[in-house]
Formats: sequence, C-alpha cells, structure tokens
Amino acid sequence: MNFKNAGTNSILFCKKSAIPLTCRKHLYFALIHSALLYGIEIYGNVNKCLLNPLLVKCNFLLRLLQNKPRLTSTKTLYSSYETLPIYSLYKLCICKLMHSITYNSDSIPVVIKNLFILNNAIHCHHTRSFNLFHVQGLISPEAINFVGPSLWRKLPNFIRDCPNLYTFEKLCKTYFSGETL
Repeated sequence: MNFKNAGTNSILFCKKSAIPLTCRKHLYFALIHSALLYGIEIYGNVNKCLLNPLLVKCNFLLRLLQNKPRLTSTKTLYSSYETLPIYSLYKLCICKLMHSITYNSDSIPVVIKNLFILNNAIHCHHTRSFNLFHVQGLISPEAINFVGPSLWRKLPNFIRDCPNLYTFEKLCKTYFSGETL
C-alpha cells in the first residue's frame, strides 16, 4: 500500500478542483479504502507505532479529497465519508467475522471456525457467558482467536444479537466511531 508510487498525491493536487466531491469520495473508496481493507485482519493488530505512518497518510488524503484545512479533526474527516480509521476498521472486520461465525457459520471455512470455541463446548453447566466465545487465555493477546472473542464480548448485547449483517455493520460502525481516535 505505497501511495507514493501510485501518483495519487500529484493527481489530486493538480486536478482536485475539477473533480466533484462525490467523485472524490468514490475515488477514496475505490483506491484507498479498498487497499486498507485488503488483509487488515492480518496487519491490523500490529503495534500502533508501525501503523502510524499509514494512518497519517490516510488522514492527509482525506483532508486533500475533502479540501479541508490541516487542523480539521480526524473525527470529522472520517464521519463525513462514513468510514473509520485503520484501528477501528480492524475491529469492525474482526467483529464481522465473529458475526458470520455466529449467524452464518456455513459460509466460514472449517479451519477458521475451529479457531474459536464457544463456552458451552467447555462448560457442562449453564454460565452467564454460556453462548459466548471462549477467550483463550493461554495464547498471545495479538492472536485472532484471542482478539475476536474479546471484541465480541465488549460489544453491547443489542449489537451482538442482531442477526442481519448489514444492520450489524452499521451498528458497529456507529459504536466504533464513538471511540477516541
């Protein structure tokens, strides 16, 4: 995801006044957002200082595309395009995976499903978290089979209980956009 080589900056600097705002938004989602989402489940959980240059570049491109001054808050930039910063996008993608495992497990490969264990498979008795995913404490906190159940448990019940993926994604976006950047 090297935006320097793509010439994105030079095209946007020179011709941004000729491109309507709606087209700029489409350009963002076609060129930048799609590149961010590709493999985010793998790279999204690295140390924040490693992702910081990418986040800074995204913020810069959002300011450029929206023709906003340098001191515009990032929350405003992301909310006007109805998207999330990288860290929140990572959480959203992991939560969508957990939702698919919960409500549409037939669409998930067995290898991925086997990474996650429900508490009812471990406990014979009924507990408060009987139907939730088991957070495996003996594995790395960066592993997806630790992060997924942890994020799933932190979601409010009304979001977790939503069986429709589209509605679930909208609720999660709203929930994660409320977090501090």
